[in-house]
Amino acid sequence: FTGDMKVRTLQGWKEIKNVTDKDYVWGYSIKEHRLIPTKVTNSKKTGSNVKLLEITLDNNTKIKCTPDHRFMLRDETYIEAKNLKSGDSLMPFYEKFSKYSGYKQIFLNDGSSCIEHRMVYSKFNGLLKTCGITHEGFVIHHKDNNKENNNPENLEQLSLAEHCKLHGQEPKRIMKRNILWEKVVSKSKIKTKHICLECGKEFEAIECAKFCSHNCKCRFNSRAMRRKLGIPTRQKYNHKVKSIKYLDKTEDVYDIEVPETHNFVLE
Repeated sequence: FTGDMKVRTLQGWKEIKNVTDKDYVWGYSIKEHRLIPTKVTNSKKTGSNVKLLEITLDNNTKIKCTPDHRFMLRDETYIEAKNLKSGDSLMPFYEKFSKYSGYKQIFLNDGSSCIEHRMVYSKFNGLLKTCGITHEGFVIHHKDNNKENNNPENLEQLSLAEHCKLHGQEPKRIMKRNILWEKVVSKSKIKTKHICLECGKEFEAIECAKFCSHNCKCRFNSRAMRRKLGIPTRQKYNHKVKSIKYLDKTEDVYDIEVPETHNFVLE
């Protein structure tokens, strides 16, 4: 790839020419049939003034690479860049940032998702400690207080009391906040009558309910219904190849080695 192509590391997106063997990336494991965090073992410039292909995806992202570079398709098979055709679906990568928590959610392409730093910790440091049969009472702490740095060596598991102490908070303050939260929750459990926005049926539910069933909620939020009501919808892209062309210019190219998955996430 050309040096300006970005790789999804555990510290965010980084140009491939700046990735080192100290980095960790996301890659797709055929053994586990999902995305996993994994270690880079080598990163280097692999060619100078090389002839390139430009692949344009359905979201207009452009990828510049050598014609013989292999891409993973959605069905877990590989194909060289020069053999890709319009409509081919590449293995996707989706992430979502939570403004509330400040953490990133990664969709693993097997129907599940994870909070990035918790997944990374359990992958490289073993199972999370438990309190009874749940993980409540424990948190994964970023040692440098940077939520973007999810490298395994930057993560540690602490009890809630230890975490509060580290951040200068008293556990009593947390407990007091939890008591207030319980009061809010108990208040919200009071049922009142509502009219379903989808079917018009009257039903009883908590104060903020808008639909009488999950099916009604899904139908209301469907693309057809949203268009009918004039509610804007977001275009969803599926990492499909839109076009491929050879470039007239040549550039230096770089690559990284990821032994566990033999692939990595590229922007």
